[in-house]
Amino acid sequence: MKKQLYSIARRVTRVLMKNDRLWELAQYLPAQNFFYHQRTPVIQKRAARECADLLQQCEVLAGPFTGMRYAKAASVGSMLWPKLLGTYESELRPCIESIAQKSQYRQIVDVGFAEGFYLVGLGRIFSDARLIGFDTEDEAKRQCHANAELNDIEPSRLSLFGGFDADTFRQNLDDDSLVVVDCEGFENDVVESVSPDERQKADWLIETHDHLVHGTTERMIHAFEDTHDVVEVTTDDGLQNKLELLPDFIRQRHNQYVQEALVSERRKTKQSWIIATRRAA
Repeated sequence: MKKQLYSIARRVTRVLMKNDRLWELAQYLPAQNFFYHQRTPVIQKRAARECADLLQQCEVLAGPFTGMRYAKAASVGSMLWPKLLGTYESELRPCIESIAQKSQYRQIVDVGFAEGFYLVGLGRIFSDARLIGFDTEDEAKRQCHANAELNDIEPSRLSLFGGFDADTFRQNLDDDSLVVVDCEGFENDVVESVSPDERQKADWLIETHDHLVHGTTERMIHAFEDTHDVVEVTTDDGLQNKLELLPDFIRQRHNQYVQEALVSERRKTKQSWIIATRRAA
């Protein structure tokens, strides 16, 4: 009997979720919480089906890295779907687009490069830049190499290292660098490993993790405020801004709940980034 009830509930839920207005009727049904409980697996199944189509293409569909291809349907340490849809860390899109239009870099240094979303993506934009990356994960190095090759990044441009080494970092921090840092609280050590004069060689994009190391964002602002123009960016409240960036075919095909599942980055806390741009001499 219990199995039959669950089966009926799932069928009713699938009907209700055909569009947002139908789903609003669920709040008036008897045992509404029961139907809401059944909603999650239905959403996940539809999202997974959509993602199966996306993963066959393995290509970024929107955003500053449009056209970047993935060698396999995998990422390291973060959700792949939002990256392919072009909504991943969309709060940074204006920053990346501004960087691409106004600046030219001799090298991109990425501490915590994962599969190379930023390192390879920026490498496609700055086609003459050297690409230097640090990451502790062997799988990150394998995927980044494969993604770089697929996106026609010359092997001579790419140098990937294991865990962060301050001496190697400083040796590769030439004038006109862009440094991207996302290393789960270790950003404090990265910035402190170089002198204020060395910091001035680069523009910096740093993901801060105050929930791991208290006071990180404030510390990063203080480290750059005398030499750089510093902007703090935080994650949007809710997912509405990301939903508006979805390709039309996704928005037309699925209701809001499935769309939210597709763009969710599954962050446990509110996220901040520091963008530090060198002041003109």
